[in-house]
Amino acid sequence: MVLTGGKIFGKVPYPLLKLHEGNATYFYDPYAFSCMNYYEFASDTWLAFSTNITLKVSFWEDPFDEKIEMAGSVYFQRIDRHTFR
Repeated sequence: MVLTGGKIFGKVPYPLLKLHEGNATYFYDPYAFSCMNYYEFASDTWLAFSTNITLKVSFWEDPFDEKIEMAGSVYFQRIDRHTFR
């Protein structure tokens, strides 16, 4: 679980605001927002939360008395931002 946040004080030009990381490449970046393009959001106050939940389920199969395991992963990200102008 990762929780980040910040605040930029005073009036600053657009390139000096926090530009939230988008991911428009074929590579996986766990800290970038995969459904957002580069430089799509800029803010001076933000709070970001991301977590990864790994699920593992195991149960017994009757005919062969074998154990079956299934695994999955859920990744969740959220960002709340505000720009004061």
